[in-house]
Amino acid sequence: VIAHPINVPTSEAVAAASRDIDALFVGCASEIKRVDILIAAAHAAKLSLVVVGSGPKTPEWARYAETLGAAVAFPGPMFGHELSHMYLRAKRYISASVTDSWAVPIGEALAHGCAVAHFDNPNIREAWDGGVSCWWQTKDELIDWLRVPVTENPADHRQFVLDHGYDAASVGRALDAICQRACANHRKRTG
Repeated sequence: VIAHPINVPTSEAVAAASRDIDALFVGCASEIKRVDILIAAAHAAKLSLVVVGSGPKTPEWARYAETLGAAVAFPGPMFGHELSHMYLRAKRYISASVTDSWAVPIGEALAHGCAVAHFDNPNIREAWDGGVSCWWQTKDELIDWLRVPVTENPADHRQFVLDHGYDAASVGRALDAICQRACANHRKRTG
């Protein structure tokens, strides 16, 4: 039973997506989400980041982004069509949470055609059928992943989603080998 159904767009919406946001995070602004790591990584990769949601850490993260000179927007909470539109604008979805067990935003990002990278959280890997998305262990691994253009990134799910549909379980099974290969290639390059 899925407590929070995944917001799934039409194939037409995915095909027409503008993809003008470099990286996206969706979630509550709490300590365990570790958005400060995402801000630093996006800044180091010279990419913009949009953080959708709000909470007690939002003011601190906004000050941190400003101190770095990072291109980060904090539009606040979004739901429904507004949130779906934000996913459709994003090239990548990134997460640094160490405690999420299901991570609905990852499923939504995949369904909307975003490439996804999350912290090496075994709960998320298990929830997404053994590794639907690339995972990272260090901020430097995330920065390296962010620097690869999405069109050249083996973990870019957009065309796969357009070609094969939106069922999260089937996306997970089909992309498991591709994503794990991409992560293995990264580890080979970085030692």
